[in-house]
Amino acid sequence: MTLHMMKLPEITDRNLRKRALTHSSYTNEHRDCPDNERLEFLGDAVLGLIVGDLLYRTYPNMNEGDMTILRSKLVDKSQLATFARQFRLRNRLYLGHSVKKDRRNKETILSDAFEAYIGALYIDSGLDRVRSFIEPLIQEIINDGDGIAVQVVDEKSQFQQLTLARFGITPTYRIVNESGPDHARRFKAVACVKGKVYGRGTGKKKQDAEKAAARNAYQKLSGDP
Repeated sequence: MTLHMMKLPEITDRNLRKRALTHSSYTNEHRDCPDNERLEFLGDAVLGLIVGDLLYRTYPNMNEGDMTILRSKLVDKSQLATFARQFRLRNRLYLGHSVKKDRRNKETILSDAFEAYIGALYIDSGLDRVRSFIEPLIQEIINDGDGIAVQVVDEKSQFQQLTLARFGITPTYRIVNESGPDHARRFKAVACVKGKVYGRGTGKKKQDAEKAAARNAYQKLSGDP
């Protein structure tokens, strides 16, 4: 399901919905309505859990550092502001007069509002409903061949995804050669699927050689230059 076909899930509790959409500048002018900062905090945690879980399942070979980097990129202020614009949250926000005139913090306001909305949706409808809304958004970014996920995902994870889709099996790696003195070792690795070599690579570490072999194999199998 593409983003333009998706709808923003409605929050049934009207007071909770209004609070999620209320910026602190509005609260400063209308004391009867609390702002969305606490919901923003909760929404940030819920997003982190859902995206972290999705990455853990999607990239079984990705290390903690790469998963952390990718998660932060997938839910950074720019991306969350983009989601907010796509679902037209800007038109529903309660903003003070000073903020309406000042557009300098627009990205932050939008991203914070999206997080707050997610926090409110979690309270209103539970984790499963939030997950069913968020996962397709993140999955579409991950599936973008030129997107931010590709910039972070390591070569072995990419190659594994390809071999699982094409052959229904994960690749294996072998170190076929070691050379050089102890302080400057060079390793040569091959990437195999069902015993057949699809890629070769070298590196100063075994892991680097395997990544290079995976990259070589991925390029051959996917047709990438």
